[in-house]
Amino acid sequence: MPSMHAALKGTPLTSVFEKRMGSFPRRARELIQNRRASTAVTASSTREDLLSQILQTKEKHPELVDERVMHGYATTPLLAGADTVTIGLTSIVYFVGRHRAVANKLRTELDNCGLEMPPRWSAVYKLPYLDAVIRESFRCHPIGAMLSRRGVPEGRVLTLPDGRVLPTGTAVAVSGWATHFDKGVYGADALEFRPERWLKGEGEDEDDYDERLRRMNKADLTWGHGDRACMGKNIARCEMYKLMATLYSTFDVSLYRDHCCSMVGPLTMLTGTTRASRSRVEDPRDCSRQAGGCRGHALVTPRQEYREVGTSELMDEDATDD
Repeated sequence: MPSMHAALKGTPLTSVFEKRMGSFPRRARELIQNRRASTAVTASSTREDLLSQILQTKEKHPELVDERVMHGYATTPLLAGADTVTIGLTSIVYFVGRHRAVANKLRTELDNCGLEMPPRWSAVYKLPYLDAVIRESFRCHPIGAMLSRRGVPEGRVLTLPDGRVLPTGTAVAVSGWATHFDKGVYGADALEFRPERWLKGEGEDEDDYDERLRRMNKADLTWGHGDRACMGKNIARCEMYKLMATLYSTFDVSLYRDHCCSMVGPLTMLTGTTRASRSRVEDPRDCSRQAGGCRGHALVTPRQEYREVGTSELMDEDATDD
């Protein structure tokens, strides 16, 4: 909102956000400098990761990738790949924990499909109810507040549904918090968490379902749309689908809100947005002492025998197939 931007510009609140955002480019510069320094000492580097590919791209295409562009490449994964996935996973655990019927249906599907552990992407992305649960969680709690701004093209105007006209050059952004709750698209119960809306209804005609799904997909801004859609969505989806399939195949997850720190289990995963929810609470009394108090925990108890696995096992070779 332009009026809000004008009111907040230059205030202490704005400086806090600017300072936090500046930490990502600084960390990217440190990583690049450290990698270059280590490579210079050893004369060669056998490490193959995203940062090494970014450095190689600059060497191969110096006319396209200068220092500024390279630093932008290195900053993007730090900015986009951590908090967004965490927010998405937290929302899934929260909504499934709030709706026991959904949790039961999800566990039934996972139990009946005979997944190996850790599951492969090719095995989990086709599970209809798991997909519906994840998509509905993202619909009800969009990861991003606003898509990147676009300008109204030269020589054109944009007419809003209420009749207002935006002239050429006006910056426009679309919010998932608006489109994701459109009752004309998602139905009269758009404000409710109901994964079944993503599935074909009983007695629903195939063509009607395809058209309904097309309209929902068009309004779904979880990953953006067009040439500026999230470029990391495939690997993010792989992480989320495989982790959620593993979590609910292996554990029973229940939400505890009041004095939940006294509920001690094999693993306590804290969900929420306060400082208290970002640290492990060992003493039940600590929860109420931390800033903001307790916003709710998820108690996770094993359903079956499980073993520890590494990242390489979780991210198999078909991770980016879509």
